[in-house]
Amino acid sequence: MKKLSIIFDEILIKLVVPPFGERLDGILMAEQAIGKYAFDIQGLRECRNLHQEAYIFYENATFDSYTIRTTNDNNFDEQSFKIAENGHHCHRILKNVICSLDLKNAKLSQLEEKADETIYVPFDANTFSFFTDEMTDNSYNFYISRYYPAYLSLQKGAIRIPQINGMSFKYPPSPILSQPENTLEKSICSLDKRSKECADTLLFCECLQLLQVPSRKTIEIILINKGFGGNASYTFHLHGYNASVVARESFEQPLTKDDIISLDLNGKIHRNLVNPVQKDTFVVPNKGYIILRFYTDNLGYWLWEARSTAIYPPLFGSGMQFLMRVGLQRNLPLVPIDFPSCGNNKGIDLIFES
Repeated sequence: MKKLSIIFDEILIKLVVPPFGERLDGILMAEQAIGKYAFDIQGLRECRNLHQEAYIFYENATFDSYTIRTTNDNNFDEQSFKIAENGHHCHRILKNVICSLDLKNAKLSQLEEKADETIYVPFDANTFSFFTDEMTDNSYNFYISRYYPAYLSLQKGAIRIPQINGMSFKYPPSPILSQPENTLEKSICSLDKRSKECADTLLFCECLQLLQVPSRKTIEIILINKGFGGNASYTFHLHGYNASVVARESFEQPLTKDDIISLDLNGKIHRNLVNPVQKDTFVVPNKGYIILRFYTDNLGYWLWEARSTAIYPPLFGSGMQFLMRVGLQRNLPLVPIDFPSCGNNKGIDLIFES
């Protein structure tokens, strides 16, 4: 749109191209004539033919006022679509068009050259083609749980489930912040090591994935979308923090955690420590990685959750999540006397119990 503009990093732009699943905030400069202005949204890739339209009204403008719009700003040719879908260098499409992945922070940062701790989080979509008697015990329990997880038992044929390090997330039976004693130690796993409940379950594992980080430290998280099991990007949302996006890259071929470590050791990863944008929602590209930095000054349990951006083929399961505990348990706030408590709201005989 030519009449309405948004400011990012003190750059005046008229069109923003965000990646799938992301959100962004902008400052609208209401400096045009009073009227009704069109706000147009057009999809990319499989959604190229989808359009949404909203209106921005100045005071004293009415719903039936003439709509002010430009007619050709969003008419991308094939090359423009390819640039936008790649997510970078959108200024090549039109003047004052920008990809959100190319945005810089308006305020200079003072990030340290080295983080206090670097944590790698590799994930992929894994295929489960069949389930056999060997996956149950003598009582026909599916790996300790009384029933198959619903998203496994209701599907026919092979299914694909996104997992972090080959493990699926299992929620605690009670609020873990106020009732940590209700979560059994044997059900907890790290991002690298399976829980005791999953010790003998080589094919499928559900556990409470818990990442423990110290307080008041600079933590670097490297999310790695390995890409062996599909071609989808994933959108992660972090509760409790905004993180600086210091690096992001994608490749033509699938990759592993060791590949990223090797690239880093050989100086092939450039980190923007000067003016990285801060977000709480991040897109990890297909066959790629994103590097995040944040300072752990907000103690407690915080959820990381992800969803695939794939439309087809479909993925099943509850999506990828993991819990991050900032600080030691003794550092967390005391639970007030008579604070309400609760247990699992699912009966032990329900099929969805897992």
